[in-house]
Amino acid sequence: MTNKKAFVFTYPIEKSKIFLSYFVSTYLMKGNRSDIGKAIQKVRLGRGLTQEELARKAEIPYTTLAKIESGMVINPRMKTLHKIADALNVTIDYLIKNIE
Repeated sequence: MTNKKAFVFTYPIEKSKIFLSYFVSTYLMKGNRSDIGKAIQKVRLGRGLTQEELARKAEIPYTTLAKIESGMVINPRMKTLHKIADALNVTIDYLIKNIE
């Protein structure tokens, strides 16, 4: 418990963001990791963007985006997912809802 309190005080994050991070991490850990990549790809293609264009817009390495979309990244960081979602003008929740 002490570590959790230290974490919360050291890294002040809104409770909703903590819940969202927990929810996404839990969801991705249920074997749906490559599905988030497919959802990102679906939205990216719907926006008419290439991987390179989205990576630049999200300010992440092209290889990171390619690995996420292909399912090679085991557990994408929340910070990376936020950047991608922001660059696509959607929420992470929207991406999760678009998983087939």
